[in-house]
This record gives sequence, structure tokens and C-alpha cells, in this order.
Amino acid sequence: MNIMKLNIRQSIFVLLFVFVLVPSLGYFTALYLNTTLFIPIIAVGSALAGGLVAKKMIRTKQSRIILQINVYNQ
Repeated sequence: MNIMKLNIRQSIFVLLFVFVLVPSLGYFTALYLNTTLFIPIIAVGSALAGGLVAKKMIRTKQSRIILQINVYNQ
């Protein structure tokens, strides 16, 4: 089930983004707030943010072809 409509490269980027961001933010949240209640919220938020960043940074083949066609037509 691919809710965010990401390709393989984008999915790997999001996975690495979440694996780096969630433990670090979760550590500081647990350290300063003395609760782990917010870690799932951090995980969901970082996954959504990573998906948006991946869609902007990593283009699909189709969008690269469209970009090349637009540049060629100018």
C-alpha cells in the first residue's frame, strides 16, 4: 500500500530520513519532557515531511522526461 505515491528512491530517502530523525528527536523529547508519548507523533510527522522533501528533491523518470521536453521546446 503506497499512500504517499513514492517511487523506490524516494521511499529509501524517507526511510533513512525517519531512521535518523526519529531517534534523535525522540531522545531529546524523552530527556527534556520525561515522556515518550510524542515519539509516534514525531515518527508520523517526520515520515510526512520526508515524503514531501523526497518528492521535491528526487524526481521520477516521467517528470525528468517532461522537463527535458519543455527545455527542448523553448
